[in-house]
Amino acid sequence: MVVRRPEREVFLTLHASRRLVIVGALGLALLAVLVGAWLGARTTRPIAGLVELTRAYAARRFGERSTVRTGDELEALGSAMESMADTLVASEREVGRLARVEHDLSRFLPAEVAQAVAQGRASLALGGDRRRVTVLFADVVAFTAFAEKAAPEQVVAFLNELFTVLTEVVFRHGGMVDKFIGDCVMAVWGAGSAPLDDEAQRRAALEAAEDMHRFVEVSAPEWRERYGIDVALGIGVHTGEALLGNLGSEARMEYTAIGDVVNVAARLESLARGTQTLVTAEVAAGMSGAFSFSPLGPHPIRGKREPVEIFEVMA
Repeated sequence: MVVRRPEREVFLTLHASRRLVIVGALGLALLAVLVGAWLGARTTRPIAGLVELTRAYAARRFGERSTVRTGDELEALGSAMESMADTLVASEREVGRLARVEHDLSRFLPAEVAQAVAQGRASLALGGDRRRVTVLFADVVAFTAFAEKAAPEQVVAFLNELFTVLTEVVFRHGGMVDKFIGDCVMAVWGAGSAPLDDEAQRRAALEAAEDMHRFVEVSAPEWRERYGIDVALGIGVHTGEALLGNLGSEARMEYTAIGDVVNVAARLESLARGTQTLVTAEVAAGMSGAFSFSPLGPHPIRGKREPVEIFEVMA
């Protein structure tokens, strides 16, 4: 038996099946794209959030928190970054606290000592060690007469101006301001953790003395007009061994230098006239190439059995 049918009718089912397969394939492809896009967004969105969190921390906005809640390693990474930010904040606060402590201590101690105490490498305990130092005393000549007639506010204002600059001069030349005594400043060279050698100490102290005189000379006309005082410094410098450390009691102490070198420098300052710097032979020894000295002969010094050879530093 032979059955004859049209070609279109015979292949109609085949064409329908082919179209169904094509449509199904396209549908699956579209579904795959949508699923892939969803999965990609699900993966990249947390990463983008972590990138933004990193930028916030780079801008020092450490209060920002992670928004990643994926329950996987990315969320754990966000939590770790939050912990890191909290640690950085705590560290910065501690560094700031140490800096403030060091700054406050540096008003009373040499910079190296203040830093060591702030960082816990040294303690504020009584005692000290013996060192060779150079000591400078600078005093305002005829200050007593000014203090007697001037108002206390004027005296304090003048001394604050004077000591501010004298302190800066001492620091600029590597010294330590030991203390202020009335209108007098005591400075020490050789108190740092890396002490200067003997010649470098003496040179720095004498250069500081020169700068102090220059500063007062420039400022004297203004002070005469404002405070009615003719300002001139008398300076004494001596070098020798001293005990450097904390003096006083456990309740109240100060970092200072103690020894005959301090007493002699103070006596020289009391002998010096305005604009004059007096030094001992120990200071002048070997320094003639950098400074000029005029010998004043031996002078009796209170507390010394023998007269002390004194020199004047010439401008």
